[in-house]
Amino acid sequence: MADLTAKFEQAAKDVNDFKSRPTDAELLELYGLYKQGTVGDVNTAQPGWLDFKGKAKWDAWKKLEGTSKEDAQKKYIEVVEGLKRRTFRGFNGVELVADAYGDPTKQCVLFLHGGGQTRHSWGGTAVHLAGLGFYAVSMDLRGHGDSGWDPKSDYTMPAFEEDVVSVCEELKGPIVVGASMGGTAAIWSAYRAKIIGIVLVDIAIHNEPVGISRIVGFMTSRTEFDSLDDAADYIAAYLPHRPRPKDTTGLAKNLRLKPNGKYRWHWDPAFMTSDRGRSVRDTNSDNSDTGDRINGLEARAKQIKCPCLLIRGKMSDVVSEKSAQQFLELVPHAQFADVSGASHMVAGDKNDAFTTAVVKFVKSFQSHV
Repeated sequence: MADLTAKFEQAAKDVNDFKSRPTDAELLELYGLYKQGTVGDVNTAQPGWLDFKGKAKWDAWKKLEGTSKEDAQKKYIEVVEGLKRRTFRGFNGVELVADAYGDPTKQCVLFLHGGGQTRHSWGGTAVHLAGLGFYAVSMDLRGHGDSGWDPKSDYTMPAFEEDVVSVCEELKGPIVVGASMGGTAAIWSAYRAKIIGIVLVDIAIHNEPVGISRIVGFMTSRTEFDSLDDAADYIAAYLPHRPRPKDTTGLAKNLRLKPNGKYRWHWDPAFMTSDRGRSVRDTNSDNSDTGDRINGLEARAKQIKCPCLLIRGKMSDVVSEKSAQQFLELVPHAQFADVSGASHMVAGDKNDAFTTAVVKFVKSFQSHV
């Protein structure tokens, strides 16, 4: 319940930060839901017929009579999420869905999550940056979250590259923050995408095969769950250093409810099974079959000319100290931050420390825009 209240309060703050005014119908819906979510059933007399605005607001509240505060808050959050939403067109016509925070005329920071994750994996970092005067856009990668599934099951790195290039062009030169696969896509695209800065989150070039295998095993060992609690138990076993959440409703953003009442991951199964997804899955492993791809990624990394920051989780089994050093030798102008107490999922493990590192890096761009 506390988690729902916090999300509801954040959603109310997000509404005040909107730079584009919602329609009158949207504002009335939000008003009614907010009053029902905070007060409950309408407890005031209906305004007179000449008070058109007051009567419209009262009616919007009145029609929700009988709705519980909890349900009203959930619906309010859902509506606000929809109003924050922004879409882009990617390779093969795939629709890419994002949440946007802040003033779109300000310097943009584009967040690209890791494989199997969604745009909701950044904690409060995007909202925090918006509060500092940035335009923060957190996007679901192709085949993930609410973004479209590729009609040809194309999850190769060139397909991700085309998406990143297109989105960065539309956003007029963002700073890109990419975790794991999202970071790989940023490295792969930087030589031609309109990117003015890159933050790589626990991803390098020569990553640890054991760590990559553990991620793949987690994503493929179980793909269906009986309930949100069942999924929470599975995730908790994979991330034993994190406390299991008591309220599991937030997991619904990373899962899809199937017609049979069971839950599955919020990504296209072809991402892990198709031949056209294999190059992404194997890009970060050091076996002989992927040597050419690693060499290609090395070549792309050497072409990074913009400011760059590598953030590593100090407990990571994906980016070792050796992996980080190898990257810093390839990109000698890159900065480095090692986050204590964090594993591969840095933003989720230590969001405050992660946000601090990102803020320090991106603030250096504000004096130039």
